[in-house]
Amino acid sequence: MANNTFAGGNSTPIAGIYLSDAGGISLGGSTSGEGNRVSGASRGVFATGEFANATIRGTAIEGTGAGSYGVYLSGATNLAIGGGGLADGVNVTGTQYGLYGAGVLSGTQVEGSRFNGGLTGASLVNAQGLTLRANTYESNTYGVFASGTSDGTTIQGNEFNSNSSAVGVYLSNASNITVGVAGLTGGNLIEKAGTGISVFGSMAGATLQNNNIRNAATGISLSGVSGLTVDSNTLYLASVAGLSVSGTNSGVTISGNSFEFNTVAINSKGSGIMIDGNTIAGSIVNGIVVDGATATGNTILNNSIFNNGGQGISLQNGGNDGQVAPTISSATSTNVSGTMTGTNGDVFTIQVFKTTASLVPSADRAQGQTFVKEFNVTIGVGGSEVFSEALSGITVGDWITLTATKLDGGTTPTNTSAFSLGAQIRLNTLICGSTRQAYRWLVLAGAGCKLQRGAAAPGRCR
Repeated sequence: MANNTFAGGNSTPIAGIYLSDAGGISLGGSTSGEGNRVSGASRGVFATGEFANATIRGTAIEGTGAGSYGVYLSGATNLAIGGGGLADGVNVTGTQYGLYGAGVLSGTQVEGSRFNGGLTGASLVNAQGLTLRANTYESNTYGVFASGTSDGTTIQGNEFNSNSSAVGVYLSNASNITVGVAGLTGGNLIEKAGTGISVFGSMAGATLQNNNIRNAATGISLSGVSGLTVDSNTLYLASVAGLSVSGTNSGVTISGNSFEFNTVAINSKGSGIMIDGNTIAGSIVNGIVVDGATATGNTILNNSIFNNGGQGISLQNGGNDGQVAPTISSATSTNVSGTMTGTNGDVFTIQVFKTTASLVPSADRAQGQTFVKEFNVTIGVGGSEVFSEALSGITVGDWITLTATKLDGGTTPTNTSAFSLGAQIRLNTLICGSTRQAYRWLVLAGAGCKLQRGAAAPGRCR
C-alpha cells in the first residue's frame, strides 16, 4: 500500500491506518511516490497484534495537536517501522505523542524516523522488547519518556536535539531498559538539553551506556534511584553538572565514564552511589562535590581525577560524614608514609594516586590523575594509625595524593574522603665539598623540604 493520503477528523479517536495481526503487510516504501501521508487523525497509525514480516516505511504523519499520537503501538510484535535507508523512516509532526508504545512489543523496531515537536517524541509505558534505533527527536519536551517494566527495550543510536528546558530521555521505574549499547553507533547523542537523561525510582537491571551528552545544563540526573549502571558515557560541557545526584540511592554504579570540561563533573546531594573508574578532568570548579549531611555513603574509588579548577574531591556541609583524608608524612619514588585517624577498630582502604607535575598548580590541588595502588589500615586504640607502603612506577616530579574510604563491617566501602595534601617527588643536587650527591626531597605546602635519603650530607654543603 503506497502513495496514499489518509485524512481524518479530530472529534473522535480515529486512526488514519488501523492494523491488527497484519503479518506480511507493507505500507509505503523507500523510493519517490511510494510513501503514504496521514493527516487529521488523532492516531496516525494504530497497530496491535502479531506482524511478522510487516513493514511501514516512508510515511508522513501530521497530527492534530493535543491528545494526538503519530504511531500507537499496543501489544504489537515483530513490526518494522522505518529502516536503515535514507527514505525509509516515518516523519511525525504536530502530535502530542510522536510514538506511543505499551505492553509486549517483542521484535518491533522503530528505525531511521523523525519525531518533531510535541510533549514526547516517544512515550513508553510498560513497553517490553521494543527497539528505538537511529531516530531523530527534535524540539520535544521529552525526547523519550519511559516508565514501568521495560524488559528488553533498547534505545540506541538516536539523536536528541532539544532546548534548554527539555529532557532528552526521562526514565521512571523503567526496570531492565537499555539506553545506549557498546559500539561505534550504539550510543545516543543528546545535545543542548536542560537534562540529558533524567532517572527516578527503581531501575533494576537498567543500563545507561556509551551515550554522548553535550552542552546540556545537567548531563545525567539521578534522584532516589536503585539498581542502575551508568557506564562508558561521555558528559561534556555541562553548564551545571555532568552528573547530579539527589535523594536516597542504592545499587547505583557510575563507572568508566568520561567527564570533560563541565562546571562540576559530579555533584552529589544524595546518598549511596559508587563512583568507580571514571575520568574526571577540566571542570571549571570542582571535579566531584559531595554536599550536605544527607549526602553519605558515596564511594569514590579508582578514578582518574585531574586538572579541575578547584578540588578534585570536595566534601561540603557534612558530605560523606566529613570523612577525613590521610596525612602524608614522607614520600619517595619507592615509599609513602603517613597517618590515618579514626575510631578504634575502623578499617579504611587507602588509595594512592600520582599526578604529572605540569597538571598541579599547588599541593592543595594535586588531585589524582593515575591510580597507583591501595592498601587497608585498621585504626588502633589511640585513634590513629601510622602506615608505610612501598610504591613503584613513580618518577621525579610526580605528585602523590591519598584518599581514604571507610569499610563498613571491615568489608563494604562507604564514605570516601577528599584527596590528601599533595607531596611532590623532587631530585635536588647538593654540592658537598668536591662531590655532588643527589637526594630526594618531600615538598609539602608550608612545610619546606625534608631530607629523605641519607642521615646527613657528608662534609660541608652549600
